Amino acid sequence: MNMSATPYPSSPDYPGSFDAIECGAIAELNAHEAMLCGDLDAEAQWRELAEAYYCIAMLGLPQ
Repeated sequence: MNMSATPYPSSPDYPGSFDAIECGAIAELNAHEAMLCGDLDAEAQWRELAEAYYCIAMLGLPQ
Protein backbone atom coordinates (compact mmCIF):
# COMPACT_ATOMS: atom_id res chain seq x y z
CA MET A 1 0.00 0.00 0.00
CA ASN A 2 1.21 3.48 -0.84
CA MET A 3 0.19 5.57 2.15
CA SER A 4 1.19 8.78 0.40
CA ALA A 5 -1.28 8.24 -2.43
CA THR A 6 -3.52 11.12 -1.35
CA PRO A 7 -1.47 14.35 -1.39
CA TYR A 8 -2.32 17.25 0.88
CA PRO A 9 -0.47 20.25 -0.62
CA SER A 10 -0.48 23.69 0.92
CA SER A 11 -3.40 25.72 -0.35
CA PRO A 12 -5.76 28.41 0.95
CA ASP A 13 -7.92 25.59 2.34
CA TYR A 14 -4.96 23.84 3.98
CA PRO A 15 -2.53 26.65 4.81
CA GLY A 16 0.27 24.69 6.41
CA SER A 17 1.03 21.61 8.40
CA PHE A 18 -1.64 19.62 10.19
CA ASP A 19 -1.65 18.95 13.91
CA ALA A 20 -1.84 15.40 15.27
CA ILE A 21 -5.64 15.40 15.60
CA GLU A 22 -6.07 16.60 12.02
CA CYS A 23 -3.61 13.96 10.79
CA GLY A 24 -5.56 11.31 12.69
CA ALA A 25 -8.79 12.46 11.07
CA ILE A 26 -7.20 12.37 7.61
CA ALA A 27 -5.91 8.85 8.29
CA GLU A 28 -9.42 7.80 9.37
CA LEU A 29 -10.88 9.16 6.13
CA ASN A 30 -8.28 7.22 4.15
CA ALA A 31 -9.12 4.08 6.17
CA HIS A 32 -12.79 4.51 5.31
CA GLU A 33 -11.93 4.96 1.63
CA ALA A 34 -9.78 1.82 1.71
CA MET A 35 -12.65 -0.09 3.35
CA LEU A 36 -15.06 1.05 0.63
CA CYS A 37 -12.56 -0.15 -1.98
CA GLY A 38 -12.31 -3.53 -0.24
CA ASP A 39 -8.63 -3.12 0.69
CA LEU A 40 -8.72 -4.44 4.25
CA ASP A 41 -4.94 -4.40 4.69
CA ALA A 42 -4.74 -0.73 3.76
CA GLU A 43 -7.71 0.02 6.01
CA ALA A 44 -5.98 -1.61 8.98
CA GLN A 45 -2.76 0.31 8.32
CA TRP A 46 -4.59 3.64 8.05
CA ARG A 47 -6.53 2.93 11.27
CA GLU A 48 -3.28 2.09 13.06
CA LEU A 49 -1.77 5.36 11.84
CA ALA A 50 -4.85 7.30 12.99
CA GLU A 51 -4.60 5.72 16.44
CA ALA A 52 -0.92 6.67 16.65
CA TYR A 53 -1.69 10.29 15.79
CA TYR A 54 -4.46 10.41 18.40
CA CYS A 55 -2.06 9.00 21.01
CA ILE A 56 0.46 11.71 20.12
CA ALA A 57 -2.27 14.33 20.53
CA MET A 58 -3.47 12.95 23.87
CA LEU A 59 0.04 12.68 25.28
CA GLY A 60 1.07 16.08 23.97
CA LEU A 61 4.19 14.68 22.35
CA PRO A 62 6.15 16.79 19.86
CA GLN A 63 5.29 16.01 16.26
